[in-house]
Amino acid sequence: MKRIAILILLISALLLAACGGGSDETPADSSAPPPAAASATDTPVAEAPAAAPTNTPAPPTATPEPAPATDTPAADTADEPVTSLADLSGLKSYRARTVFQSEGTRTDGTPVKDVVTMETAYSSENDARYMTMNVESADADPENPFQGFEFYQIGGDMYMFGGPDTGWVRIASDQSPFQDPSTEFLLDSSTVFSNLDSLKRQRPDEKIAGVDSRHYTFDEKALATFLDPSAGTVSAKGDVWIAKDGDYVTKYIFDATVNGGGAGQLDPTLKDGTMHLEFELLETNTDITVELPEEALTGTSLVGFEGESLPLPDGATITASTSQFAIVQTDLPVEEAQQFYDDALQGLGWTKDESSSMSFGDMVSLAYTKDNAKLTVLIQADQSTGTTQVMINAEESQ
Repeated sequence: MKRIAILILLISALLLAACGGGSDETPADSSAPPPAAASATDTPVAEAPAAAPTNTPAPPTATPEPAPATDTPAADTADEPVTSLADLSGLKSYRARTVFQSEGTRTDGTPVKDVVTMETAYSSENDARYMTMNVESADADPENPFQGFEFYQIGGDMYMFGGPDTGWVRIASDQSPFQDPSTEFLLDSSTVFSNLDSLKRQRPDEKIAGVDSRHYTFDEKALATFLDPSAGTVSAKGDVWIAKDGDYVTKYIFDATVNGGGAGQLDPTLKDGTMHLEFELLETNTDITVELPEEALTGTSLVGFEGESLPLPDGATITASTSQFAIVQTDLPVEEAQQFYDDALQGLGWTKDESSSMSFGDMVSLAYTKDNAKLTVLIQADQSTGTTQVMINAEESQ
């Protein structure tokens, strides 16, 4: 799955740069009609006789049996075509699960067999998001076919765990999978459906994560923008549930077959094969807490800083950082950035190594030591962005 692969490669790219919301509950149909009134053929209701002069109580009134409910509830406004879908931003909190599977052949003839499972959580209380991504792919190392990743975004702070070998990485929020338009469908299922007129109403209704939801079926016409029928022959069928209050997707499941391309956003490289995609809210508007693990903070704190934050010029951003490197972007010219870090680091107890510090035109390399740690600060103009890039490497002294 190409979109997922992009996220996986992000970790490697950052390291190279440094060196250079299912519930199975199916409640009764809440939209079922009220008990039908007794018809003329039903047993008549017994009328109470007039009260006797002796004040003898009247006999109880007989209650008629309700008419059996039909399988099709009475028509309501939901039988009208769906005109729009909302995203999940209106929810106080939620947990959800997304599963993607693909199998077949790429355009270059190589085989595809991927399974991606994601669980996400969101809490509006502290604008916090969490996502786990587990990937099993035929492209992976046969001895280690499983890959797992974790992402946390607390406000504007973004952290990623890439496994024991990579550890925790802090990245800029604009590199977050939560902000990536190419993976938006994994987090906002409303983007999957483009032709809402082709949704077909089904009965009964269901509760998904406690949310009353209307049930529809669909085929590839409902996914015309999400998939790409113009690139090949695509057929699909599936089911979707939409919240009665809010019009957001609470669950969907679909299977698709691709011949000659057409997988669209799911996998542009898939030529022939099958795909399965499902999404389901697991929990909504409950007391969900998303907190950054302590190891994320310690794992991205540079060696030698003993938990202290890396000094940043006003307006600067951390593009990426681990315990051994950090990449900072600032609008300061190279000379001013050099002065800032020279003053800030020595103020924190770092000793400048003049013999190992040097300048190469628009590039400056600074060296510092502190206790058993060594720090190298490389500052250079970034011509592509018009800003200054600061690359900091930290290591324990031998």
